[in-house]
Amino acid sequence: MKVYYFLNNTSREWYRNIISKINLLLNWEDTISSLIEKYYNKVWIKNKEWISDANFLEALSFIEFLSEKNKKNYEEVLASIKWVYDDNFFIYNEAVYVYENDSFQVIDTINSKVYFVTSRDSFSSPFFLILNSLSNINKNIKIVKFNFRLDKWNFIDKAYYISKLYEYRENFIWNIVFPFFQNNNTKLLREFFKYVKKLVWNRILIKQNFWDMWNGLRALDIDDLPDDRLEMIKDKFFAVSNNNYYTWIYIVPYVYIKKEYRIYYRYDQVKNKIYIYSVKNRINNIWDEVFTKSSMKIYDKIDVIWQYMDIKLLKKEHIDFINKICIIIKDNCGVLEFFEDYFWNKIFCEINSLWWSLTFSWKDEKNMLQYYKDSWKMIY
Repeated sequence: MKVYYFLNNTSREWYRNIISKINLLLNWEDTISSLIEKYYNKVWIKNKEWISDANFLEALSFIEFLSEKNKKNYEEVLASIKWVYDDNFFIYNEAVYVYENDSFQVIDTINSKVYFVTSRDSFSSPFFLILNSLSNINKNIKIVKFNFRLDKWNFIDKAYYISKLYEYRENFIWNIVFPFFQNNNTKLLREFFKYVKKLVWNRILIKQNFWDMWNGLRALDIDDLPDDRLEMIKDKFFAVSNNNYYTWIYIVPYVYIKKEYRIYYRYDQVKNKIYIYSVKNRINNIWDEVFTKSSMKIYDKIDVIWQYMDIKLLKKEHIDFINKICIIIKDNCGVLEFFEDYFWNKIFCEINSLWWSLTFSWKDEKNMLQYYKDSWKMIY
């Protein structure tokens, strides 16, 4: 058993103080009760040497709980706990990595149980949303948190839809990386990109979980990453503030897209049936220079052409692909985006609950009007 206990919502001073007191348990002279008596703040009693941070009492109670539950002494319990403060993690597909001993190492979740524990951290990063999806696939991964609500994610964002599809990742999403960085030291960031190159490819896309018109999207060639460009990447995508959704990112391979599809659909939950109202194709004028651009904002950094596609031209394989995704997601309406590469592989991009209508003249005007009318009918 391995436990990653997150104490990352306290100050560095308090963290060091808490750990120094916990380590007294290794001397065999102190107990949990004696540490609470000697070092934890008491109401109406003033002692500037005492620790007032509730994390301290909660961490001590967790150690005592494990000791009693597993019938182990404090030394044995502490040997299984990694106290997390400014450590860096990332998920690559179904594997979880942590930076330890000067390198990123995969956490063994195949042969033993691994617990991600907190009393006070919000676990609000999409890293934990995907970790929750992994825990449904791999029963050795456990998230332990009071008032656990990751299954009731507050945002209908890109990571939310990816998490819903994660059990079927190989069929829809392909390779994907979710970083959780609490230390954006430049050396660590370079080390991270080395691993991304080894696991994914040297050409990648960094995507913000929330963005507008591809402004929060960056193409990156890891083999061409000078210091100034790395600093820009660090400032925009790896700022150490995991509770701010602007820093929520994920990484996918850069794919040369042959055709992109925007599907305006409605899902009938009673009939478990998908209705497709309109299809648009997007053609991107992208060349290798894109890897030096500050973003992939369309119309500004990237030239885009929109085309209308008659629904009758959708192949059965496209319809099957759309149906499988929408039935898994079960949202009553949305805009599904996927694309084909030059080998005709279909790759899920994202779902927007509502997006710019991109209405063309003639037939599409009626299609889009009907799409919105029928969508209103379901919820009114």
